[in-house]
Amino acid sequence: MQRTFGQKFDAELIAKFKEKRFNTNEYVADERGTIAWRITRAAQGDVKEAEEILYTEEIVAMLFAYVKMLAET
Repeated sequence: MQRTFGQKFDAELIAKFKEKRFNTNEYVADERGTIAWRITRAAQGDVKEAEEILYTEEIVAMLFAYVKMLAET
């Protein structure tokens, strides 16, 4: 997944990933033409299943937050 960060949606690498890799989420193009991910959040309690687009910057921020949490513990 990290190799896809910053790649253009129509890049050859992304085409190969879409063809040959099992992905639980769908690749989509964001407004800049780079790759983003469409995910479906599972229903929990009163909250319905929801689709969401995650951008590269958001995923990197989530990774840093996770690493920070690990370092603090």
